[in-house]
Amino acid sequence: MANPRCQTSPGHVYTRLQNLPESMLNNKNNCDDHDLKYELFCGFHDCACCMKCIKDKHDNYKVLVSLGEVVGNIKSSAFVSKVETDLVNLTENLKTIKLFFSENLSALEKQKLEAMSRVHTMRQSINNHLDKLEESLLDDIRSEFTNLQETIGNLKSEIDSKTDQVEEKQKDFSKMVEFSTDLQTYFGLHEVEKVINQEEQFINKLKSADKLREKKMKVDCFDLESTVRCTKEFAKLSIYLSPENLQLKTKGESQLQSHFKNPVLSIVKPVMKQRFKMPKIPSAHIWCQILPNSDIVFVDQEKTLFTIQQ
Repeated sequence: MANPRCQTSPGHVYTRLQNLPESMLNNKNNCDDHDLKYELFCGFHDCACCMKCIKDKHDNYKVLVSLGEVVGNIKSSAFVSKVETDLVNLTENLKTIKLFFSENLSALEKQKLEAMSRVHTMRQSINNHLDKLEESLLDDIRSEFTNLQETIGNLKSEIDSKTDQVEEKQKDFSKMVEFSTDLQTYFGLHEVEKVINQEEQFINKLKSADKLREKKMKVDCFDLESTVRCTKEFAKLSIYLSPENLQLKTKGESQLQSHFKNPVLSIVKPVMKQRFKMPKIPSAHIWCQILPNSDIVFVDQEKTLFTIQQ
């Protein structure tokens, strides 16, 4: 009976090659190291190999099978389904990450505007507060000046009045000395001296009350300007990470997982060839190894060793 693979028409082969991805057209069927056709598959290294590869790299391993056995039913194997699932998950993960970055940038744009608005608001608040402090200080200056102006103005008016009186007495004194009798001069001098004593007492009271000390107005500003100039920042920008990573699908998710990653094991269908009667060992764990001569060695956790010969 003819092999169905040999009945494939040239046109069908050409159509199949046309539909193949470009990356698949570049795959080689020969070994890169020896330029020989791949014939075997090494399950230990998970790779195809030619006959010369066995001697160079795989002579110490007994897990070689025919490449035809590996690839014969590959399209119906669980490995194809697993790779397909992983490919779908990978695509979804990349799309999820792309959306994550887009949303992150949008969120950052919003946070940038909010941060800038907050800085402007803070600056405006500081300006408003300084304006209020300035207005309050100006009000104090105006009020204090008004009080001083009133106090000094009243004293000046009083001095003006007394000056006029003293100047009048001074004129009277000159006339008295020139035209009055000695007795009139005697009594007149006592009157003038009395006025002089009264005004001297008034002047001394002004001195004792610090009324004759010059009043000066001065604003002692706090060293706010220097503080502001030395301040390099009035807020701090921080970039922080969220506590958890983006949730993505793991490799092989939604797919029944094998305990082994070797694709050969997903294709091989085990068949019972021989049963062994194990001796009764009270051990909980037993390990085995198949030797090159097909003998099977068992060892338990008590290091008890026994061999079953084929």
